[in-house]
Amino acid sequence: MENGNKIENENKVENENKVENENKIEIKTKSKNKSATIIIVLLVIVILGLAGYICYDKILSGKNDNTNNVNNTNNTENTSTNNSDNEKPEEKPKEFDLKEAENLLDNFGFNEDLGCNKNIYESNYNEIFKQITALKKVSTSLYSKKECSELYSEVHELYSSKTATIYKGENGVCVKGENINIIPYDEANKIYKNMYGEDMPKKGFTTFEISSMYYHFYDYNDSLNSFVELKCGACGGICTYGGNTVHINKIKSAYTIGDNLIIDVYYLNANNLTESNSKLKLISFSTKTHKDVTIDAEDLEGAKKEIEEKHLDKLDVYEVVFTKKDGNYIFKSLSSKTGE
Repeated sequence: MENGNKIENENKVENENKVENENKIEIKTKSKNKSATIIIVLLVIVILGLAGYICYDKILSGKNDNTNNVNNTNNTENTSTNNSDNEKPEEKPKEFDLKEAENLLDNFGFNEDLGCNKNIYESNYNEIFKQITALKKVSTSLYSKKECSELYSEVHELYSSKTATIYKGENGVCVKGENINIIPYDEANKIYKNMYGEDMPKKGFTTFEISSMYYHFYDYNDSLNSFVELKCGACGGICTYGGNTVHINKIKSAYTIGDNLIIDVYYLNANNLTESNSKLKLISFSTKTHKDVTIDAEDLEGAKKEIEEKHLDKLDVYEVVFTKKDGNYIFKSLSSKTGE
């Protein structure tokens, strides 16, 4: 009996232990399942969060790109607009009155005979020509006169001929026994500056290098602040063409571009003319691009007329440029437009 109770008790304890173990296993299983569920939920949340962030970032980036594109487009348009504002439109040539152009050329010495029918086109419109052009425009009423001995304390003979003896002093030239023209620098400089836009150099010169038939001495005298003028009638060379020449100095066109005035000029000084049967019948001339252009003419005037009517395109062309400054045209340059 006792043994039966004992066995029953042992079985009861064993069953209780078994139930307890099963409960523990069940609790552990439930605990593991719960942990796994939590982890899965967390992973889902993380994945959804990442997916949402990526989508948002793409959307935001797209908006930024669009905004940047708009801004860049605006900046490009603004830059283009600013560049357009800064760039001056190309100015078109405007016709200039030919009579006014002719007067301007005449005022600047382009029509002056430098000897043997030569104009400055055949030489160089250099500093010397600028000075002589300005000095010749000073009114003679502003001149004063002095003798050689009044200008220099000591003189030495420089050149002597039948008509004149030229002496050189310590600062210039003069002719002994003659009154010398004294041209005030300030008056000459006003004219020079108005024509060339700068002050006139205070230095002497001779015009011989411009033309052998256009000989003058000019010297600057510092103590008088004036130019001393000497014309030498016995100086210079002679013309060798015998008088048979056709001279053409004719404006081809005149136009302005902005502040610049451009004048193109046909020029011919033909002194290699030929005669036939003692009459001026056959005339030939040459230019930089055309050699031995031959025409028939009764006389020089007829030759000139025929050249102007039929052969202007064969003549040399020179370009004279002036620029406008303070409402006044000043000389800028002279150049040949004809090939050498």
